[in-house]
Amino acid sequence: MKKSIAMLLALVLCLSLCACGASGKANPFDAFMDSGNTASQDDNNEMIEFENTIVADDMDVTIDLCRVEEISSVTFHNCVEKGDWIFDVRSVAIEVSEDGKNFERVFFGEYPGMQESDRNGLYVHKQTFAPVKARYMRIMASPENVMPDWHPGKGYPAFLFVDEIVVN
Repeated sequence: MKKSIAMLLALVLCLSLCACGASGKANPFDAFMDSGNTASQDDNNEMIEFENTIVADDMDVTIDLCRVEEISSVTFHNCVEKGDWIFDVRSVAIEVSEDGKNFERVFFGEYPGMQESDRNGLYVHKQTFAPVKARYMRIMASPENVMPDWHPGKGYPAFLFVDEIVVN
């Protein structure tokens, strides 16, 4: 069964990420902090609430599938806009649980740091693992903790903007 959870974040749309660059702010933290709450729907048109306050920190999302399901992959999309300090993911961990308390890690992956020549835009990350039965899934993703020397924000942490998580 496919569960698609679209977390529609106001600042996630790549076309609207000009807020920092267009305003001339040297530090995008001011533009991205306290961005508010959003909600989304799953494929059954059931409302799933997702509270979001954007910080330069790891993503840690726990999803309740409402019943035990067999799952074997997680795909998520994240938007990259290097000029606005929004970088690609550096690591992803996926854990599953039937009770929401005792989680077992089923996936861990690390990804290379972004290069100055890497494109801006939407990046799709699909993680696959041996099929498991679970009701709860925890997805943790880390952004670039220290931006590289080639970036004007070198030494600062990058933001990670995830706009969709698909569980199969």
